[in-house]
Amino acid sequence: MQLIAFRNAFQAYPTLWDKYAERLNATGDLDPEALKTTWVSMPDWIAITHEMVADVGPSTVYTIGKKITERAMVPPEIDSAAAVLMGMDVAFHMNHRREGVVMFDPQTGTMLDGIGHYQCELHADGNAATMTCSTPYPCEMDRGILAGFASRFEPAVSVSHASSTCRKKGDPSCVYLVQW
Repeated sequence: MQLIAFRNAFQAYPTLWDKYAERLNATGDLDPEALKTTWVSMPDWIAITHEMVADVGPSTVYTIGKKITERAMVPPEIDSAAAVLMGMDVAFHMNHRREGVVMFDPQTGTMLDGIGHYQCELHADGNAATMTCSTPYPCEMDRGILAGFASRFEPAVSVSHASSTCRKKGDPSCVYLVQW
């Protein structure tokens, strides 16, 4: 995960940033340009996201998930909530590395497995989607990320569990209803 997205999400929570940044060896006054090229270890990042739920609660982790999306770049052809949700899996893999290699190469279309997926099924009415998330992140963070990306194009977005399937219960994925 790129450290810039993580740091930007914590602007409203500077003491939390300090706590987690120390664990990620990202302390001190890091230059914003350096943050764009600084990546953090997946196992460390995943452990920290789950600790956040215990430390600050699910609502704050949801808000942090939304904030992660505020500065995330999306391709110029992405111009709607439906388009951004359909592109979530590619964006997710583009923002993660495995053994130093970005997990989606846009030039070859090659996607590496190993961090789960975001699968989108658009509803026929045009203002809702079912998202199946099999990522290693807490469901509160995924809900925030989904809401954050969709709300960049639609003012009123809601994200809720669409089934009883949940990673908190040991299931391999969560299924969400995203409405706008």
